[in-house]
Amino acid sequence: MSSTRRAIALLFLVSALTVSWALTSGRTSAQPSGYRAGRTADGKPNLNGIWQAMNTANWDLQDHDARPGPAALGAAFSVPAGDGVVDGNVIPYKPEALAKKKQNMAASVTLDPEIKCYLPGVPRATYQPFPFVRVRQTPS
Repeated sequence: MSSTRRAIALLFLVSALTVSWALTSGRTSAQPSGYRAGRTADGKPNLNGIWQAMNTANWDLQDHDARPGPAALGAAFSVPAGDGVVDGNVIPYKPEALAKKKQNMAASVTLDPEIKCYLPGVPRATYQPFPFVRVRQTPS
C-alpha cells in the first residue's frame, strides 16, 4: 500500500472514530447554574433556529450496545452504541410488548422502513440525527 493510501486510510479512521466518540460520549443536557435562555424583544423564550436531535435514540430509546448491520450492506445500517433518552433508562413494557420489541430488533433488516428507503415516521423522525425543523417565531 502506498504512503498516500495509508495516509488517507488513517485520516478516514481518525474521522470515523471522532464521529463515533461524539455520538456515544455521555453528554448531559443540564444547563450551568444561572443559565437564562435567550429572549425575544417581548420577553418570551426565543425558540428561533434549526432543531436537531443529537443522540442515538433513533436506534433505541434505552441504553444500547453497538450492533452490526446486515452483512450485504456493510456498515451502512450498523447501530452505534449510545445512551438512552428515557429517565431512569426503564420503559415499563408489558411482557408481550417487550417480546415484540425484541422481535422487531431481531428482524430490523426486513422491518426497518429506512432500509427500504421509506421515511421513518413520527416520532422516530424526531430522534434522527438530522435537522428536523426550522422555527420562525413571531410576536403573534
